[in-house]
Amino acid sequence: MIEIYVAGTANPATNIGGWGAVVVEEEGLPKKTNGSERGATAPRMVLKAAIEALGKT
Repeated sequence: MIEIYVAGTANPATNIGGWGAVVVEEEGLPKKTNGSERGATAPRMVLKAAIEALGKT
C-alpha cells in the first residue's frame, strides 16, 4: 500500500504558490518533494503536489 499526503497554497496578492508532498510506502522511508511557482493558484498547487508525488512512486 502507498499513502500520499499533499498540500498546496498560493498568495493571490503576489501570485506565488507553494506545494509539498510526502509518499509513504509499506517498506521504506518517506519520500518528500516540494516546490514553488509564480502565476499560481491554490488548487493548481495541490494538483502539482499530487502529480509530483505520483512521479515518486
